[in-house]
Amino acid sequence: MRVGAMPPLSLCAGEGGSGGEGVRGETMKIAKTTVFVLGDPPPPGPVDERIEALAFLRIETDEGIGGLSEIFAVPPGVARAVLDGPDSFFGRLLRDRGYRAVKVEPMESAPETIVELARLARAELGPDRLLCVDVGYLWNDVGTALRVAERLAEHDVFFLETPFPVDALDAYRRLSAGTRLRIAAGEHTVTRWEFLDLMDWGGVTVAQPYMTTVGGLSEAKRVVDLAQPRGVLVCPGNWSTGVLGAATVHLAAYSPITPIFEFVAPEAYWSPLRRAIAEVSLPVVDGAIQLPTAAGIGVDLPDDLVAHFRVG
Repeated sequence: MRVGAMPPLSLCAGEGGSGGEGVRGETMKIAKTTVFVLGDPPPPGPVDERIEALAFLRIETDEGIGGLSEIFAVPPGVARAVLDGPDSFFGRLLRDRGYRAVKVEPMESAPETIVELARLARAELGPDRLLCVDVGYLWNDVGTALRVAERLAEHDVFFLETPFPVDALDAYRRLSAGTRLRIAAGEHTVTRWEFLDLMDWGGVTVAQPYMTTVGGLSEAKRVVDLAQPRGVLVCPGNWSTGVLGAATVHLAAYSPITPIFEFVAPEAYWSPLRRAIAEVSLPVVDGAIQLPTAAGIGVDLPDDLVAHFRVG
């Protein structure tokens, strides 16, 4: 499961002198959050820009003070997942499907926001579930990455994903050598040779091949074979549908060094196609995906599904 990140919900009211000095803060409790989605109607013809779906967050506090925020560049389903309360999509996944690991993604966020999100997520998850953090190639300086990594380690973060651009191997090496936190990368890495660079030169301790990018299952198995004697985990990426997910399950079944792999619940998106593919994909039961028993990857797309969603 992967969950997009929101800014931490903290509000403060207080009194103070001129110029903001001597502020006396008093924390207010958030009594209710409501996420709603707005979008443009279908245009009559080609247009330059259309807002298909934009999520908004309305907050109500126990002091009667409210607020409104636009949640820019976050899928509306993810916004609902995180902020719609204990019966939200996020809560149901943890409760009903038993997910054992969660990844949060504070993209384009300040260090304090990243650490606070990890703290809030850990408090919600408890001590037994794995928590991972993906910052999406956020930094170009090792110093900031080191400071954030050490603070994330205080919240038992399993790995920190893609702190630097994919080819910044020197930066990866210096960060990996300076933190106790596992450093993960590899979603855009092609072939075992690039993964060797990540592991041997970059010091990455969690490799994340995509079956569709690395060169297929055979090449992904070679990455596992190279990673194991180096003490590197392989946690494949899969931010897509159940078809790629099925191929990822095959690699996980082969690999002795794959404790988790990425999986996006289709409910996080509006997409009817994602949901239709999920109906014929390998099910999640008690936080695990059952191994396929049929020939092939274990998933096939019915003719009626293909006909209904075919483009062109």
